[in-house]
Amino acid sequence: MSALRHIALALALAGAAIAAASPPFATKRLARIAAAVGVSVPDGAVIGMADDSTWTYRGRRLRVRTNAFGEVSHVGYRLFDSRMADAYRPMALLDFLERYALELDLRLDLREPAARMAIDKVACVSGTAAMLAEVGPGAPFTVEEIERRMYRVGWTVGGRRLALTFPADCQLMLGADAAELEDIFVRNVRRAEPLADSAALAPWAAAKTYRSGGYVVAEGGQFLSKLIRADLYLAEGKAGARPLADPRKPVQTATNLFLTGIAERPTPLRLTVNRYGYSSTKADVTLQQFVALCLGEGCRLYVGVKTHTDKELTATIFALNTKLAYSHVLSIRLPLGMLSGGDGAAEATAYAYIPLQNVTEDFFTKDLK
Repeated sequence: MSALRHIALALALAGAAIAAASPPFATKRLARIAAAVGVSVPDGAVIGMADDSTWTYRGRRLRVRTNAFGEVSHVGYRLFDSRMADAYRPMALLDFLERYALELDLRLDLREPAARMAIDKVACVSGTAAMLAEVGPGAPFTVEEIERRMYRVGWTVGGRRLALTFPADCQLMLGADAAELEDIFVRNVRRAEPLADSAALAPWAAAKTYRSGGYVVAEGGQFLSKLIRADLYLAEGKAGARPLADPRKPVQTATNLFLTGIAERPTPLRLTVNRYGYSSTKADVTLQQFVALCLGEGCRLYVGVKTHTDKELTATIFALNTKLAYSHVLSIRLPLGMLSGGDGAAEATAYAYIPLQNVTEDFFTKDLK
């Protein structure tokens, strides 16, 4: 057996052992990386942990994080100081750079760094990829972004410039393919915790407002079409402005519900997640869980109402993440009796982590089926 095959077998066996351990890993790739560098997070690890002092690889410190679900969500070289790494948004950008620099050293797919970068469309436009070994928390760092398209990042290392460009691609930056991202969506929407009203309303904290039809409209902008918007409808009262909740105004009330999830009680949602390879997964969740998942990922929600009758309203909800260039798309059918406290459940079909170049107005105009 060749040396390369020995390495591949060892990594596979170690990856299987790590993947079975607690706590779990957010992605399969993180399990393999952790196995390769000897990161073993103990059972009962603190939720939201950020550790950049316990583990090293090739003499360089590693940063390891757990997420809100207690999963290991990041393993990578410590390229940035802790304050920047924890405060920068989107965190996924810096996490990607730290993880990718480590991946190039590990060669988990047995490819040389240049071949791996070519496949991923990561280009070194100044300096050489080998300079990543010299990057540390003290290196001056810059970011340029072409929204929804690409990033250009750079460091000054020993008086020399290192600059990389790479696409704003959710699969590349999150380290998971389309099928695994769908698994992650299903897993996370089932365990998402509904947001407090204040958190759900945060996207409109600085919104411009105007009066229309007896209520106040907080402008949230549009996506794809002037008919697909993030405008919030507010009713004024003694306690201040609150999202309009009036069954006599079903379009405005349903729009508010879709954008914020705010309601007197949870909104049951019979969800079908359309998946890669012409399969699907069903899940009984709540609309509030979907909203919480999307806002927690840094998405902005937009709503396009398609039809409404005396009994039901249909709409498409877009959860837009411009930093990672994807959208979750939810086609929903809401019985209007639910707006006045009636029983029942909304029905919806979701498409998760759709690259933005694949999202067109067809998602708004096509029939709900």
